[in-house]
Amino acid sequence: MVVPILLNATYEICYLVHKRRSVNFCGIFFDEGKRVKLISNPARSFVLRNLVRALGIILFVLQIASNFDLIPNEDDELAGITGWISLIQDKRSWNEKVHILVSLLSPAFLVLTDGYLSVALWRYGTTRAMVVHSSYWNPWFSMLFGTIAFGVGQIFGQKEWYPLSSNLGLLILIISVILVMGEVDKDMEAAAQFTHFLSDVVRASFSQSSTMQMSPSPREIALEEQQPQFRGVGSVAVATDISHGQTASIETFARM
Repeated sequence: MVVPILLNATYEICYLVHKRRSVNFCGIFFDEGKRVKLISNPARSFVLRNLVRALGIILFVLQIASNFDLIPNEDDELAGITGWISLIQDKRSWNEKVHILVSLLSPAFLVLTDGYLSVALWRYGTTRAMVVHSSYWNPWFSMLFGTIAFGVGQIFGQKEWYPLSSNLGLLILIISVILVMGEVDKDMEAAAQFTHFLSDVVRASFSQSSTMQMSPSPREIALEEQQPQFRGVGSVAVATDISHGQTASIETFARM
């Protein structure tokens, strides 16, 4: 029952990381943390987003049918305790090996799907993440390593070794997913800090511009000094224009 959970968990991690940083993922286009609503994008986005979830439901049904022996006319004792090598080396017809095949299909689909998702996540962590690494061998590679280990654990055919190898591979895959989630948390925290920094810069620039607008500039002070000055109180005041050196008589009414 762990296979469908891991499949949906890894897909959601990849989807949310790419959406948060507006990086195109699995044919889905993002901009400013939201899906771009193109003419052909909504239907394609709906199919791609729900394809993995539908696949998880199918794998869940297959595991139920295999673990509880719900396959009609098939009850193989080797189902669930043997790997692909035993399935291939078995000389019986494929109709007699359906139960073993169904028990191995769920891990196989998980390996194929997680292989693609882990490569996409590794590429994102190497080229697009906020925390830049010096080489391709960085912590974002861990989920791909866990997927490979899980796939190798499904190969062993002997029923004495398969339970150990399959469970060990599953444990390595779960640990690798946990490690990647730690890197995702670091990346999102760094992105949030960078966003807050840009917001502080914008607020500081607005406050500085408003302060500069309130205080007069030297040019404005010089222009105010060059304005006409009125002297005298009475019925007539003489205004002297300093800038042109001219005088004008302006009739005024004194208010005593």
